[in-house]
Amino acid sequence: MNPVLSRVALLACLASTPACVISDGGDDDGAGTDDPSATASATDPSAGTDDPSATDPSATGPSATDPSASASDSADESGDDSGADVTPAEGLWQYEETGGGTNDCTFLRDPSNGFGQFQIALTGPDTLTLTPGDDTEPFECTFGGGAFDCAERLTGTTDEVAGLDAVGNILVSVEGTLTSETTLDGVQNGHIECEGADCALAAGALGVTFPCSFTVPFVGTAL
Repeated sequence: MNPVLSRVALLACLASTPACVISDGGDDDGAGTDDPSATASATDPSAGTDDPSATDPSATGPSATDPSASASDSADESGDDSGADVTPAEGLWQYEETGGGTNDCTFLRDPSNGFGQFQIALTGPDTLTLTPGDDTEPFECTFGGGAFDCAERLTGTTDEVAGLDAVGNILVSVEGTLTSETTLDGVQNGHIECEGADCALAAGALGVTFPCSFTVPFVGTAL
């Protein structure tokens, strides 16, 4: 541990309040077994073999060979509403990180909690409120055109180190795409700012330049 800016304090802070949708989870052995998307069928069970559009060229419905079939028709048939004006489902959602993030705050081994749950409540025609599962304060986001955006907010601070004037503030914003009413792809964009007269000493000891930044990609699924 470096005495200038406590890694333990910073990691503990991230573990308790790192991001908009992370709950302080425990281990995720067996995670995903309750994912409702696991039961979704890739094909329509009601589809019959006597669909006239499959063989009858006079059929009026769009077919795979009909050049007039629109991209929106294809999107509707696939169930993918990405880019559409999607309204997310209210209630409890599952959060899972997908990996592939970035981390310039090299004194942080892994700025994430990995999984958890969060609540979505619609608070206006184009606004929603996310309530994290980690006892941090709810916050508001805007959505429209298949995208959502949550303004940057303070999610925690490092403990002040005795004898040094250096405190780190952890700020996180969230953005992403509503791929359907019950699924979303997002990324948490975080950075750490140092306040105090001794921040240069802290940065030098940690081998970073403040502010440093990190990103955490994730997916969400309504439960």
